[in-house]
Amino acid sequence: MMQRDFEDKLNSMRQKMEQKMEEKISSLARAHQQTALPDEGVRVSTKGSCSAADPSGEQPPTDLPGLCELYIEDDPPRLVVIGRVFEGGSTIHGVPLQPHWTRVVVDQVHDAFAPVLVPTTEVQQVGQAFGTFLAWPRHLVMAPSSRAKVCLFPFALLHSYNFFFV
Repeated sequence: MMQRDFEDKLNSMRQKMEQKMEEKISSLARAHQQTALPDEGVRVSTKGSCSAADPSGEQPPTDLPGLCELYIEDDPPRLVVIGRVFEGGSTIHGVPLQPHWTRVVVDQVHDAFAPVLVPTTEVQQVGQAFGTFLAWPRHLVMAPSSRAKVCLFPFALLHSYNFFFV
């Protein structure tokens, strides 16, 4: 009887720990997905090279896809933005484009706190650049990947092996 009580108590504790882990992991995953910089209001550019309000008149380049992934140099390179490549215009935010750099517009931010490679007084992190043009090195602009998206916290894997922390 004592052995049975012990096993019941142990199972109950394990279930509570798993539930708490699942809640914490879900909370962390939601927080990671919703990472954003505080809204500082709408910033209106006075330079035509900065505005992405109507980029439809511009043609995407032939050697890069319209939709692209932007990376920063890290080990391994880190995805920070999903955007679109646009040719046309030789300056961005009043600064001439460097050779082997391209003009991109930010459509989806993956890492709001990643640095912008050519910062301005208004935009230093990619989370501040949503909907605007950025200069980006061509070697860090990639076609959208077909790799499987990996969950930041693979709770299902932990749960399937009945791992729990004491």
